[in-house]
Amino acid sequence: MPDLIAFVGSARRGGNTDTLVSEALSGARKRGATARRIRLADLDMRPCRGCMRCFSGRCKSHRDDMDLILGAMLDARALLFATPVYFWNVSGLMKTLWDRMLPLAGLDIRTRPLAMKPLLRGVRAGVLVVQEEPEGPHGSIPRMFFDRNFLDFGMEKVGEVFAYGALRRGEIKKDRTALASARALGRKLVAP
Repeated sequence: MPDLIAFVGSARRGGNTDTLVSEALSGARKRGATARRIRLADLDMRPCRGCMRCFSGRCKSHRDDMDLILGAMLDARALLFATPVYFWNVSGLMKTLWDRMLPLAGLDIRTRPLAMKPLLRGVRAGVLVVQEEPEGPHGSIPRMFFDRNFLDFGMEKVGEVFAYGALRRGEIKKDRTALASARALGRKLVAP
């Protein structure tokens, strides 16, 4: 299993989000780590049914690519979540991934109040977010989304990169700060 797995929540192969992921993986590899990119758009990943039968570390409702993904997450030392901003939030692909990660939350619905024993406790995590809008005074829904989920899943947030003003394919390549920050995040995710 790779030291770092990067999940790309953009359906646009070679787009701005994918470019930042390439930089992060490059940074990790320069530290001698193994790294893998998983494009969510390439997976057979069905939406969560909300059946709440998945508290054993595995989805009981679907037989799709998520069984392999959940196992890979458990074996990785670090996870990177990369998404464009869609309507002020993470992409639908990224949201579906997190919905389907419920088996790793260690949720036991048989207890009241609900008990959680996260299976990803201590796993290092990072975030790459690309949005068209310039940075402004508005709150970041993706930041809140990831921070809360990392907390619930017991993951250790190592860092984040938010890139602004990139809509057209390739625009992110002009943002040297974002590119360097993504490489640095990749290195930091796999640091001892």
